Amino acid sequence: MDAPVSGGDIGAKNACLVTMVGGNAADVTHLKPLLDVYSAEVQHMGEAGAGQHTKAANQIMISHNIFGVCEALIYGHKSGLNLD
Repeated sequence: MDAPVSGGDIGAKNACLVTMVGGNAADVTHLKPLLDVYSAEVQHMGEAGAGQHTKAANQIMISHNIFGVCEALIYGHKSGLNLD
């Protein structure tokens, strides 16, 4: 099984993580009570490795959002906009 999380340190401190699990369905069901201790949501994504692939796709999506914000701020700055 693989079970990467999303939510960062704040999510971890508040037991609000989202866990993306890859592995055998019976194993996921067996371990779900443990995952629920620190996760607000547990999603079974498929066979082993699928959790890691889901996490990677999530990181790609987030990084594109960050790049977009940076580009918007640069554009606004160069255009003389009040960025506050």
